[in-house]
Amino acid sequence: MKTKHLFIIFLTIFLVSCQVNTVKEPTVEAIETETSQPITFTSPSSPTLQTMPPILQEMPYLLFKVPTSQTNPLMLLELSTLSLFPLNLPEGTEINNLKDSISPDTSKLILRTTIRDETENEILLIYDLIERNIIARLPITNTTSPNFIEMFKEQPITFQEQMQNQNLGYWNLEEGFLNSLGKFWWSPDSTTLYFTAQGDDGYTNLLQYDCIKRETTQLESGPFFIVSLQQLPYQDQFLVTKSPDPLLPNPPFKSIYLIDTQLNSNKIALPSSTPELSWHFEWINAAELLVTSYDTARFAYRSVYLYDISTAAWKLITDSPFTNYAYSNGVIHILRNDDPQNPKTIINHILPNGEVSSTSIDENCSNIIVSPLDCCPLVVFCEQHLFGLDLASNIIQLSPNQESLSFSPSHQMILTINSSDSASQKAILNLWDSDFNLIREFNIAPVHQVIWQLDSKGFLFLTLSGLFHVSLPDGEPILITGGFSDDYRHLDSVWVDHN
Repeated sequence: MKTKHLFIIFLTIFLVSCQVNTVKEPTVEAIETETSQPITFTSPSSPTLQTMPPILQEMPYLLFKVPTSQTNPLMLLELSTLSLFPLNLPEGTEINNLKDSISPDTSKLILRTTIRDETENEILLIYDLIERNIIARLPITNTTSPNFIEMFKEQPITFQEQMQNQNLGYWNLEEGFLNSLGKFWWSPDSTTLYFTAQGDDGYTNLLQYDCIKRETTQLESGPFFIVSLQQLPYQDQFLVTKSPDPLLPNPPFKSIYLIDTQLNSNKIALPSSTPELSWHFEWINAAELLVTSYDTARFAYRSVYLYDISTAAWKLITDSPFTNYAYSNGVIHILRNDDPQNPKTIINHILPNGEVSSTSIDENCSNIIVSPLDCCPLVVFCEQHLFGLDLASNIIQLSPNQESLSFSPSHQMILTINSSDSASQKAILNLWDSDFNLIREFNIAPVHQVIWQLDSKGFLFLTLSGLFHVSLPDGEPILITGGFSDDYRHLDSVWVDHN
């Protein structure tokens, strides 16, 4: 059914051309869509674009956001012919981050608009990409704006003093409100949308919209503004962070709650109130959270804890500063450079039973990541080399140092990026097999991002010159589109798969 619906929507979008909406000041009820002809390019390095490319069921499509376009913010790339088509949004609406806005099943988009009446209320729209209509309208503001001066005066004296000590005042409450308002998160099954809206007290609260029942429920009513939400993958439970100003890296009076869909809310008491510490939470199983603290003044991690959800108990793993860490299969891997003058890195492997083993590398290393490769479940980035660690924590030299790497969906190939000559603005993009044997080398302009095809038969990469496509195993880079701004470093994109 999904295949049929997605086929129908994109076929319909391509066939219906040059439809123009004449509504200039839309209400929600007046919002419609428009489509237009495919965009062509005259550059000889660009692909030859067809008026009507074939719509192949086995071919996925890349949907991406064009930052320099005010009229066609979304573009659809059809891979078999490398054709581009605009996917226009309903008039009078905006889209934030595409990856966040599109539902996991790629059937719905979250849009934002303002109703142009005496209230100018802001709302979120759930737009059905299959039926091409709006299926829900979710208000996120009230008719009355908060009085931030009075809100600030109502805070405890200790709060006002701490804010004033940081040269902050009531205006930070207003900034916090604006930056928190209208945030949203999809459930993994695309049936529920969680979003923030203005509460009766002027703060923002977490609500959920059930796309099947068409019902909205408020999940919490704590003070201040929602900064973030993390969903527990094992049950209907969420980790919600609220603060006076979501833009501040470590604001005073930040609160963290565990909330569930039964409207239960439990505040988490952090093990330290040191103002320089920023806290990060990671779900590792249904019972525990992995919690790290980062010292924003010293630019280093300070500690690692395990937090028991049912008992609210903290278990200290380490309180010795470290550079980076990774978590895999119950083991915490902590990377340390104790002496910057001594080119040596120690990686401690902390098992669930508390046992600790160590690996030593005679280089300064900065990062450790989890890898899908059979040869090495962990990859370590060091000054001179890229290393892998096998299951026994043996060191495997993979390649000279690389700035970043990207694994293919099949896990049979890796793309690495390394700048070769900053003066000439050249870089090396290398293609390796899963054993890190070099397959191909591309000497090109500095690459900002790579995007693998879902079938691993090719990839796209982004430079200041534009978006390029490479077909594997032997294809050369082909320019898809250019004209991005000079400071554009990331393509906000998502694959729409018909399979």
